[in-house]
Amino acid sequence: MDILAPKFQAGVLLAAGLSTICLFAFWCFVGMSEWWSVVIEKKANNYIFNGNPWYYESGRLYSKVMLIEGIVMLALTSCAIYLVFKRKKTVYFLLLLGICYSFVRIVYGQEV
Repeated sequence: MDILAPKFQAGVLLAAGLSTICLFAFWCFVGMSEWWSVVIEKKANNYIFNGNPWYYESGRLYSKVMLIEGIVMLALTSCAIYLVFKRKKTVYFLLLLGICYSFVRIVYGQEV
């Protein structure tokens, strides 16, 4: 049984790491694609900027928030990739952080 324990722990660590990478990469893609649509493609007409939620106050504010979010998520994705390759258990903390961020983003990003 002692032989399987390290392999099982490594598998759990790899699964948590890959989940973290996918979660952060998804939010990075969402942020960057929204920024691209508003700033580069000039598709701001597709959005209703009415201040609800707060970052919908204007197209400029929305694009800044999305760009910052995309950059932060790209940095966290890079950290998660590094931690998976180095087999660090800190990736569990990043997974928890990613799940909490997703929850906050979904709950507070909705119109009230």
